[in-house]
Amino acid sequence: MITNKINELLTLNGDERIALNGAGLNYQNLPPISLTPYLNRGTCTCSFSDNQQIKNLESQITTLQSNNFHQTLSKQLKQVLDLEQGYEIYFAPSGTDLCYYPILFNCILNGYDKKLLNIVTNIDELGGGFQKAYEGKLFFNQNDLIREYGVPVTNDLSENIITKFISSRTDLGEVKAKNNLIANEIKEKYQNHNLIVNLNICSKSGIADDLAILDDLQYYSNKLVVVDCCQFRNDRDLLNDLLAKNCMVMITGSKFFGAPPFCAALLVPQNIQNQIIEKSKNHFIPDFFTRIFSKEMFPENLPFLQNQFYSINCNGLYTRWKIALEVMEKFFKLGDITNKVITEWNNTVSEYLEKNNTIFEVMPVCIRNFNSIVSFRIKSPYTNEYYTKELLSEIRNYLVLEDTLYNNQKVKISIGQPVEFENGAFLRVAIGAKNIIDILDNEDSFDADIFILQQIKNKVYQLQ
Repeated sequence: MITNKINELLTLNGDERIALNGAGLNYQNLPPISLTPYLNRGTCTCSFSDNQQIKNLESQITTLQSNNFHQTLSKQLKQVLDLEQGYEIYFAPSGTDLCYYPILFNCILNGYDKKLLNIVTNIDELGGGFQKAYEGKLFFNQNDLIREYGVPVTNDLSENIITKFISSRTDLGEVKAKNNLIANEIKEKYQNHNLIVNLNICSKSGIADDLAILDDLQYYSNKLVVVDCCQFRNDRDLLNDLLAKNCMVMITGSKFFGAPPFCAALLVPQNIQNQIIEKSKNHFIPDFFTRIFSKEMFPENLPFLQNQFYSINCNGLYTRWKIALEVMEKFFKLGDITNKVITEWNNTVSEYLEKNNTIFEVMPVCIRNFNSIVSFRIKSPYTNEYYTKELLSEIRNYLVLEDTLYNNQKVKISIGQPVEFENGAFLRVAIGAKNIIDILDNEDSFDADIFILQQIKNKVYQLQ
């Protein structure tokens, strides 16, 4: 069947997280194709394709195998993003994989004489493998390249990397002010180190770093600035602004825009790309990077660099991006009306949580919060004790795995996975671009959100 072919494509070009278990579910207990109905408010964690999207793919099955992966996909993505700034695109299976690109670029641009200081904000609200990736270690055990070519001889770059991880919240759950923390780390170590500063716009709970730090960073040479926009809940104007300020930007199509995991891209400002082109002409890289990226993931204006990487079939990555691009195109055409839907959704969810405050407690947010995610703690209605991450995982898994009757139809419910901070944990619900399109088309409604929260409430009482 063609659907089986699509299902196979959607699970290619990733690490063990993308592999399906005996029940056809991935690491987040979700299928790549939702053949049974889901109420989906988990676009901050992991998404899947619905029947209509699969039908669209089936009609394009002969064109889903791109012979010129990078040229074709970068052209399509640039057309949809429609940015003014000049930039180049580097692809990767996941947002976590993208973390290795700046480390590679530092090797090319600055050499190996100095150690690298890699500063990362909101580390507790990034994906599970991010810490290892920023440390220059492999975060996965298996991917296409390791299966084909074995583990690299140079399997760890951490001896040359000093990482400083800054958490997102205090032990009370308040959002930290991080700019002084970043500045102090740089002042202490910069003289003897090259520098990468990794900022975050929209963490797992929707908080954002203060970009005023960019003004201070302009005075440092031998530095790279990367802004993680992997949730991609920001507008395209921000991408333009960041590229204009010489920041590299990480995006994905598998969070807000709802493609199955994984599909990621790094946008590199043209002037940085020009430096990489010049300095990579005779630069030999550690083979560590050759088990993360294939030559197809690089721009074609880097032939000497490209030729040091293996070639693999990227049809799975291409197919997932095709799903994301279709949603992106529709969403961007809707304009400002999408912000109205997000605001109404946020109000609906927040009001329900506040009315049921014997169980729910909305997490503190920063000024620049992204309203398409609402994060909340759960506490026992009897003891007033907050639920642990383990109990929150039990609730989420119950929703994702068990059938529930909604409008006389059996459905499953997808919400965001639990997130830990220094002294607790919380759950999330998140609305995505496809949800917003469906709400405007009257194929979805805020009634689903009230129903989801009621099911969580019911499960809390069952656990007492």
